[in-house]
Amino acid sequence: MRMRIGFFLALVACVCGACSSVGAVGEDGPQNPIDLQLFNPFASSWLISERRLDASTFELSLRAKHFRKGGDGEVIQVIRQRADQLQREAGASSYRLLDFSEGVESSSGWAYRVSRVTVVLVASP
Repeated sequence: MRMRIGFFLALVACVCGACSSVGAVGEDGPQNPIDLQLFNPFASSWLISERRLDASTFELSLRAKHFRKGGDGEVIQVIRQRADQLQREAGASSYRLLDFSEGVESSSGWAYRVSRVTVVLVASP
């Protein structure tokens, strides 16, 4: 009995460890340079997909991972963290969050928490 429990725990550890990695872009890089998958180690419960709409507008789509330890309420912090990073990279003075939405998507048989927001960078004067 003890052997079965040990085997089961080792199996669960391997599965959970494999699920915490993100194979978002692949070895050859993104297929579409505008559509990027980002991995944020500080928000390991969420996958971020980013799409540039124009020079100062980005659409962020977030999806919660299946196997996670909490982090369900942190989506707005993850969005603000990525928006701050975009602001610094572009040298913008600020940003605005538009069209924020949250929901649950269950098209693949599993239910995912999802969120989408449009980020507009405001140019420095």
